[in-house]
Amino acid sequence: MTTHPIEYPKTIEGWEGFSIEADSDLVVERGAIDHWLEAVRDANPIYWHDAVASEIAGGIVAPPPMALAFTTSYRWSPKHPAEIWDVHGVEAPETRAPLRLPLEVHFALKEFTGLKEGIAAGIESEFYEPLRLGDRLTVNARILSIGEERTNRLGTGRSWTVEVRYSNQRKQLVSIERYRFFSYNRM
Repeated sequence: MTTHPIEYPKTIEGWEGFSIEADSDLVVERGAIDHWLEAVRDANPIYWHDAVASEIAGGIVAPPPMALAFTTSYRWSPKHPAEIWDVHGVEAPETRAPLRLPLEVHFALKEFTGLKEGIAAGIESEFYEPLRLGDRLTVNARILSIGEERTNRLGTGRSWTVEVRYSNQRKQLVSIERYRFFSYNRM
C-alpha cells in the first residue's frame, strides 16, 4: 500500500510501470447508487429492489462502472484536513494535495511533463466481482506505456495508457479500467 506523500519518478523512463495503490475513503452505499440510477435512468431492479436483488445477486449491488465513483477522492475531507485538491490554484502554499484517486498517476505524470491539457482517447473496462453495499475498494493505478512526443492538431504532447485495478476488502478483483490519454500543450 502506498503511503502519502509519494516519491514520484524523476525521469520519463521511470514513469513507465510506476504504480500507486491506496484505499478509498468511500464505502459502497445506497444513496450514491440511487443518484447514479437517477442520472442514467437505469431501472434494473438488481440495483434498488431488495427482494429481486436478493434473489438474483444475494443483495443490492452497484452498477459496475461505479467503482470509479466509489474511489474518487474528495477535494477536501475532515479525515485529512491539511490536504486540499487545489484545482484553481487559490489555496495557501502550506496545503498539500491529497491523492487524486483513482488517476493520481495520470495527474502526476501530466505535472511532471508540464503538459497542461489532456483528453481521454479511449477507455476499456472489464468487470469481475459485483460491488456490494458496504464494500470499500482499493485502487491500484499504474502507467502501462508512454509514447514519444508528437504534434497533432491539438498541440504537442504524449500519449500514455493508465490501468486502474479495483479490488474489494476481501481482495477480490472488482474491475479493471484502461485509459488511453493524450496530454498536450496547445500550439
